[in-house]
Amino acid sequence: MRERTGRIILYVAAACYAALMLYFLFLQRRPMKVHESYWINVKENISLQVFDTVKLLVRLLRDSNNEYLIRFAFLNMTGNLLLFVPMGVLLPCIWPWQSKFIGFFATSFLIILCIETLQTLTLLGIGDIDDIILNLSGALAGYGIWRIGPVNRLLRRLRLVLT
Repeated sequence: MRERTGRIILYVAAACYAALMLYFLFLQRRPMKVHESYWINVKENISLQVFDTVKLLVRLLRDSNNEYLIRFAFLNMTGNLLLFVPMGVLLPCIWPWQSKFIGFFATSFLIILCIETLQTLTLLGIGDIDDIILNLSGALAGYGIWRIGPVNRLLRRLRLVLT
């Protein structure tokens, strides 16, 4: 009975997390205005320069006097990291094969790549390599938390790790 309850809690948590991700990454955003052809706009909304956006955000945090820009930079950086921490805990709890680092890393990378691609193609965001790096860092932080002995033992005792 406890195992079934643990599964239900785990699946409800995963569904709530997926719904929040859907909201934050797609539903709350407005599509960018199309000034040229669709494909020109898609091409303009791709940033493949590694750490270009991160450098800009750090510069805004360090040098800006504009409260709005400082808040934007802080929320962008921390949001891209923190939004994916739960994924690092949930994936290995739900699917035992995700407890292996290589499987977790590959799955997380593919999920994040799909999200960035969809945001770009729907013009609901910019396909940014820095977002992929920050999102993946957040997921890896969550995975690291999951791997900590006392945390993992507690999750197993509560039957929140499916085996």
